[in-house]
Amino acid sequence: MSSDGFNIETPSELISYWTFFVEREGWSREWADALQHHKNPLILDVGANAGVFTHWVWTQNSNTEFIVFEPLPKMTEKIQKWQERTKAHLTLQKVAVSNHCGTAVFYASTDNDTSASLQPDSPKAMELSVQLVTLDSVVPDKPILLVKIDVEGCENEVLIGATRMLANTRFILIEAHTKRAFLKIRSTLSPSIWDCRKMGPSDYFFIRR
Repeated sequence: MSSDGFNIETPSELISYWTFFVEREGWSREWADALQHHKNPLILDVGANAGVFTHWVWTQNSNTEFIVFEPLPKMTEKIQKWQERTKAHLTLQKVAVSNHCGTAVFYASTDNDTSASLQPDSPKAMELSVQLVTLDSVVPDKPILLVKIDVEGCENEVLIGATRMLANTRFILIEAHTKRAFLKIRSTLSPSIWDCRKMGPSDYFFIRR
């Protein structure tokens, strides 16, 4: 257990914790200041895995309202236990997010695989049937401070299914492992609406103009 209350159980969780809390990957003055000065900010964590990013945000403002998306059962159980310990204001969606609603196969190597995806780029040992939602279908029509999206190659599909939600959003932190992936995201998040800068090796920060 970390000093701030996160139960680190695997090497990948330790790496994620170090990345956010020590290296401060994804941190920026703009959204960090807005988070700390907002009374009840709404944050979306799309592709939460073990919930380290959510925990990091919660340590900065414990009044944050979270909507968290994660389809892996072991990870959703871990997030639920964290919420019970912290009493955080959290709604957990045990689903995958895409550009349409329905069902799909979710591929993972292990029950805590940080590279689990709807579109695996290598063979995976586990295949799970999961519910698909769009963000527009489940996120309330209200202001959103930040949306973090890390869904291993399906980020642009998430954005395509979030037209209404994006109109309410101030900041987006999104992963793109390749130039092609980034260009697809950039075509959806128009430069006339969103400023962008790179943060770390594969993360991009978008700020509404």
